[in-house]
Amino acid sequence: MLRELRKTSLFWFTWFFLCSYPFYVNGLSVNYLNIFTPLIFLIIYDFLDFKISTWFKVYLVLLLLIFTISFLNLDYWNFLSRKIISFSIFISFVSLSLIKLEKKIFNSIVFAILLVSLSLSIKSIYMFSINFGIDAATLKGLMGSQRNGFLFLFSFGLIHYFYVKTDTLSEKIFLYLFQFILLAGLLLTFSRSAYIGIFVLFIILLLRNFTMSSAKYLLLYLSLILVFLSLINSYLPNFYLFLDNRLFSLFDSANYDESVSNVDSSEGARVYIWNTIVNYVSASPFYGSGFLGLWVITDEGVNAHSEFFDRLFRTGFFGFLFYIFFLFQVFKFLYFYNRSIFIGAIPILFYGLFHETFSLSHGAFIFSFLVALYNKKIITYNN
Repeated sequence: MLRELRKTSLFWFTWFFLCSYPFYVNGLSVNYLNIFTPLIFLIIYDFLDFKISTWFKVYLVLLLLIFTISFLNLDYWNFLSRKIISFSIFISFVSLSLIKLEKKIFNSIVFAILLVSLSLSIKSIYMFSINFGIDAATLKGLMGSQRNGFLFLFSFGLIHYFYVKTDTLSEKIFLYLFQFILLAGLLLTFSRSAYIGIFVLFIILLLRNFTMSSAKYLLLYLSLILVFLSLINSYLPNFYLFLDNRLFSLFDSANYDESVSNVDSSEGARVYIWNTIVNYVSASPFYGSGFLGLWVITDEGVNAHSEFFDRLFRTGFFGFLFYIFFLFQVFKFLYFYNRSIFIGAIPILFYGLFHETFSLSHGAFIFSFLVALYNKKIITYNN
């Protein structure tokens, strides 16, 4: 890991740290500095790298077409400036595909994401320490944040990338400690999606390690989980009751039906919003809302509570279907040529079933990174 750290640019590391750190204003994710990455690269190196895949070009053309024909909806001309801003943010994932993803820039991105995850996890641990003894339900209201969980999950894949390249015991111990802190950060999101993501990540690692005929990495995660179960029982009152009420109770059909039918519940609100989105897009299948947010048909500040429904609403059925196809192309490439990053990225898809991920600023940065790996055909670890 130290060897890789030496191949990092301090300037790019600092810039990508600023790009990937989540900032919010009135609950809105606003840090889209990554849009300016190509401009900075152009100023420094005097060129841009336009090596991009065919399917990426097709997806961009489709998005531009959707944006253009969406102006047929005259009701939204009053929101022209917001429409242009929303479209610019939506396609910000293009940014990292316009620069040359050389080794020092690749490492700078990876270490920046890891440091952001570490800082957010430590912040959560600190918040927990000063609110020590409060029950889990109250803590969720004070410090729970489902918006960071997928960033922690992705970081596990990045750590796996370094783990398989590390030979020294001291570095492996450091990576174990790093993962322990990330796991704490995930736990303290008090998000069901985060806990499902942990389960998905564990299953992936379980299957991967049996494939590799290696029990060491699997035993590491088992030991981390056992330690956390012990700590939870000692220091987080009523956590298991909280988890049962918020997650496991939904496996009971009676509780599930009652929760889904109640629009005041988390599950019922999601189902109501998703039905609203489907009904709206059914009436506007070719361009959806034309990249405008859900606020155009609901109250300001309401979100889709799902990455996939958000994409469906903004781009319509055709844009959504091609988005799924394009995701498949990107993840297929990651699976064959960037397996560790694939391990960290897969839980984001499950996370995105119930929360925005790539639509948030730090999620858009991760998506831009994954798309750039696909476009530049970057190959890291593949075993």
